Amino acid sequence: MNRQLQTALLSRDQAYITNVVKCRPIMPKPGRPSTNRPPDSTEIKACGRYLDAQISAVRPRLIIALGATAVARLLGPTARVESSRGSGTYGGIPVVATFHPSPLSLNRSKDRRQKLADDLARAKTLLDETPSGQASSEGPRS
Repeated sequence: MNRQLQTALLSRDQAYITNVVKCRPIMPKPGRPSTNRPPDSTEIKACGRYLDAQISAVRPRLIIALGATAVARLLGPTARVESSRGSGTYGGIPVVATFHPSPLSLNRSKDRRQKLADDLARAKTLLDETPSGQASSEGPRS
C-alpha cells in the first residue's frame, strides 16, 4: 500500500490505516495451511464499535475504503466497489471507495490497477481541497 500511496503523492505519515475487523478471519484447510477469508457480517458487526471509535479518535478528513468489506461497512451492506467508486460519506466524512491492492497484485488486472491509481489521485485531490481541521464533529454512525 505504501507504493500506491506514494504514487498518488500521499506520504505514509498522512495516512492512518486500519481494518474493518480486528482479527484475521481464516478458513481452515485440512492438511494445508489456513487461508484468509472475508469476514462475515457477525464479525464485522462485532468489530464495528472499535472501527467507529478509531474514526472518531483520528477525525480523518477523508476515508479511503479499500475493498469490498470496507466499502460495504462504510457505505452500506449492498454497496459494491465497482458501483461505489468515486465517493460517498460516512459520518459526514468523505469516502473514496476503491479496490484493495492485494488481489490486484495477484490477478494483474491493468484495468483495475488503473482504477485504483485514479481513485487514489481523486483522494489526493479531495484532500487538497479539504482544509485541515474540517473533519466532521458528528462522528461515525453506530
